[in-house]
Amino acid sequence: MKILIGVLLALLAGLGWTAWQLRESWAREGEIMSVLQQTQGALAVATKQNENLVGRFDAFDRSLQRLDAQQAQRQADLTGRLNTIRDIVAEPGDSDASISCLDVRVPAQLDRSLR
Repeated sequence: MKILIGVLLALLAGLGWTAWQLRESWAREGEIMSVLQQTQGALAVATKQNENLVGRFDAFDRSLQRLDAQQAQRQADLTGRLNTIRDIVAEPGDSDASISCLDVRVPAQLDRSLR
């Protein structure tokens, strides 16, 4: 009988120790799940911010491409106009003053009205 009581006490002690470790494991699992949920929330926020940044960078890239195309078009237009001005030659009836004025700046309002 003493042996049976000893074995029973050993089994109870083992069961108690196992239950205590199980409770500790559940507590650690709860902490880990809490950290996991916080991390998943932070990941969702970071993903949304990343999507916003990607969209903004795409819009910025399109704007830069449009500006580059406009600048190239304006540069080509300016080059053509400068070549036209450089190609002006004196015609019969032109005075020296009319040809020498090509290097003089024209007021913006007059320039707009002449176009």
